[in-house]
Amino acid sequence: MSKRIIILAVVAIVAALTGASFAGAGVEPSQPVSTSGPTEYPVAPAKATSQVLRAQIAADGSFVKGSVGVTSNDLGTGTYEVIFPRNVVNCIYVATLAEPGSFSTGGPGEVGVTGRAGNVNGVFVNTYTSAGAGSDQPFNILVACKPPKA
Repeated sequence: MSKRIIILAVVAIVAALTGASFAGAGVEPSQPVSTSGPTEYPVAPAKATSQVLRAQIAADGSFVKGSVGVTSNDLGTGTYEVIFPRNVVNCIYVATLAEPGSFSTGGPGEVGVTGRAGNVNGVFVNTYTSAGAGSDQPFNILVACKPPKA
């Protein structure tokens, strides 16, 4: 999947969770979308009531950078646990393979993410080779959440 599609998908997820629109962002439905040359994408304004958490995790499972309070652990070949500073059960998880601190996409390989049984603040992330074998690989994870109910 191209970075362009992933970026658009993440923007759409955040917009859906926050109720944000692209109105006034310079994008009108009647305007054609160019498929050649550099393109700037409108950024949906985030409301103060939404929360987007993020983390960049190295292949050894160590936390590189991201949201305050995030921790991570390597649980075995290609299996990681990422713990966030809030309940993420009703959130949306998106993960991509990526080398920390570079412009490389990482891989080749695959990544999957799901909620962590037994810990409402955590997710499991599995990374694989393109053939489907577990493989230690660095990744980025984005978790988009609605605000917790008061």
